[in-house]
Amino acid sequence: MAENTIEVTVSPGLITSPPQSESSNEAPRSLPQDLLLVVFIHGFKGTDSTFGQFPERLRHVLTETIPGLIVESIVFPAYETKGELNAAVIRFADWLTNLTVQREVAYGVSGGAGKAKIVLCGHSMGGLLAADALIEFARTRPDTRAPLWPNIVACIAYDTPVCGLLCNFCRACSSNVA
Repeated sequence: MAENTIEVTVSPGLITSPPQSESSNEAPRSLPQDLLLVVFIHGFKGTDSTFGQFPERLRHVLTETIPGLIVESIVFPAYETKGELNAAVIRFADWLTNLTVQREVAYGVSGGAGKAKIVLCGHSMGGLLAADALIEFARTRPDTRAPLWPNIVACIAYDTPVCGLLCNFCRACSSNVA
């Protein structure tokens, strides 16, 4: 283990570390510098338990294989899957903003706001929600030259309807076939 880190076990809202050495001349050690938040978003009619143990397994694998990385896997709470998608996008964006602030403060990530890296993982309709939220964050930032915040580094949408992301493309393809 690197000299400037301590072993950290992370579960939602909890940080534990090994007890400090009784030696008074040992310099205090700091937490690792990198924080990765992997956010899972369920699809149509999904729930908080849709992903089962996968988020925790992925957190464990990433933590064990990437030195100095704090990983937290978080499942977005169940949301209403009827009505306007845009209302769900706004609720998700607000939730993600609050979560990011809480985690960056809680972990004391050096460098301040924007240092937590975020990966959005959306299944089915959750992929649409993730992609639309990413677009919303990019569209509404005050300075388009500034880095995106929250710092979304990846958006993974699996089993997501292509038409939901590329409606014009699908219309063009269907008119060419007809």
